[in-house]
Amino acid sequence: MIPVGAQILPLEVKAGTAGKLRSMQVFLEEKKAPFGIRICGAKPERTVLIRTLPFYLLSQVQRLCADTG
Repeated sequence: MIPVGAQILPLEVKAGTAGKLRSMQVFLEEKKAPFGIRICGAKPERTVLIRTLPFYLLSQVQRLCADTG
């Protein structure tokens, strides 16, 4: 969990680039969070429910997610 503005968002860190993120999807459905954040070795990507950021942007998570809403 990470605070972004007035919201608290789920954050999941993955060792690789592949994965289903099932636990995050369940959390997003149950808690009605606007989106979740995945940190992994993949390139930055934005979908409706998941913001994917590479490890090197970890220190910028709050700023990037506040900018994208």
